[in-house]
Amino acid sequence: MRMIAGLEKPDSGTIQAEGKLSFMFQESRLFDWYTSEKNIALVSNKKKAAELLHELEMSDAANRYPEELSGGMQRRVALGRTLAYDADIYLFDEPTNGLEHRLKIRTAELIQKYTRGKIAIIVSHETEFLEPIVDFKLSLT
Repeated sequence: MRMIAGLEKPDSGTIQAEGKLSFMFQESRLFDWYTSEKNIALVSNKKKAAELLHELEMSDAANRYPEELSGGMQRRVALGRTLAYDADIYLFDEPTNGLEHRLKIRTAELIQKYTRGKIAIIVSHETEFLEPIVDFKLSLT
């Protein structure tokens, strides 16, 4: 994923990914000095941030800072920021880490809604929540 994003170079060969890219890292990587709403609005606008916070069931946390959020809430804000950016390619690294089952299902639904017609690459150890939304599954053991 880091190579697709251009953050690392392959030892050999090339990777071509054309278009705008949005990356949800395994760590939430929120800006501590911005509220949840501002962390999302950085890549879109306040209206879109409010919409995503509502869909993420976090409207009441719009004005809270990352240190005031649980790890699962921070993951949802990071997901919101990833989805708020109008990209051609979306990369998700463990998007449901730390979430309860109901929120994992909601996460899958939102990924499907916001990435429809685009490329979405999801890396996860928890694949059961993704099965209803994926067209292709590769499993390595």
